[in-house]
Amino acid sequence: MLNPITFTVEAESGPLVVTANGSDYAAYEDAYDRAAITSITEGRYKCYCFIVWHAMHRQGLTALTFDEFLDTTPQFGNATKSEDIVPLESSPPTGESSTSPTSSD
Repeated sequence: MLNPITFTVEAESGPLVVTANGSDYAAYEDAYDRAAITSITEGRYKCYCFIVWHAMHRQGLTALTFDEFLDTTPQFGNATKSEDIVPLESSPPTGESSTSPTSSD
């Protein structure tokens, strides 16, 4: 199964964040009679463009047709979210400490 993918798209008005989901993958498969997961795994540019465009169109972020969108030479990448993961427990320090026994004979 494909999980949602969030992209950052460079638009004239500034960066847009758009999330593609199952309906966008299915639309690609309907349009090209090809599995989206196969095209994504192969890194096919047209697949990514279509999925990004379809997600933008579905969310009302563009009125362009797919061909018009391609003519803009879209710039996009996976959006990254910096989330600091806080450990539930602290790990013990490694190495010797001032309370470690030493072997001095």
